[in-house]
Amino acid sequence: MKRESMRPGGSGSDPFDEFVAARYQALLRGAYLITGEVHDARDLLHDALARVYPKRSAIREPGAAEGYVRRTMVRTHVSRWRRTRREVLTSAPPDRPAAQEAERDGQLHDLVLAGQAVERLARQDYGDHYFATCRDAAEDTLVVMRNPGPTGLDAAATQATAQWPAVKLRFVAAPSYPMQLRLAQEIRAEAGDWAATKGVLIAWVEIAVDGKGVIVHTPQAESARAELVKHFGLLVSVSL
Repeated sequence: MKRESMRPGGSGSDPFDEFVAARYQALLRGAYLITGEVHDARDLLHDALARVYPKRSAIREPGAAEGYVRRTMVRTHVSRWRRTRREVLTSAPPDRPAAQEAERDGQLHDLVLAGQAVERLARQDYGDHYFATCRDAAEDTLVVMRNPGPTGLDAAATQATAQWPAVKLRFVAAPSYPMQLRLAQEIRAEAGDWAATKGVLIAWVEIAVDGKGVIVHTPQAESARAELVKHFGLLVSVSL
């Protein structure tokens, strides 16, 4: 069987550009999970994409591109963290030996991996209850923000991170999440009517990574944006 790669073809369409357009929001959520801050997440993602882009022809399987970009984000973030730490000037000698520094690097890496595991689990199985995660590197703690109530997510996340025993979990309720969840559910419920009566295909709906709104993904983003926002309110943004 012939295997495709991410190398641009003769049609003028770059498969890597198509991949980025289709998976940008998911990649941005992953970057937010690593950095814990929206602007830093966007910078990290763009940096990783810039690093991967010149090497895209080496990605033999198109399906492997996302894992390649996510690994690049983790390595880039760890590299930045180490560089920033080295650039801190002090008149006192370091108070931790090299072995402790190496251990700390390993703990940071475990925290990132645990966060990614919770992100995958929650998005796949608890999409209507999960909001986001943030890292507290100083406390080796992964903060999981979700809809309050007995959903099973807390127990599942605890089990998913058991292989990283140094990582602690803290579960908190996202204050504005229930309102946004209801809006997302309302949009999903009306998706069939929009397709049948207006020709607008609502592909999927998600809560924005910064918690400030709901994103509606549709191929008709440009033509339907104004009408969707007028109907569902200013908390809605529209994307491809």
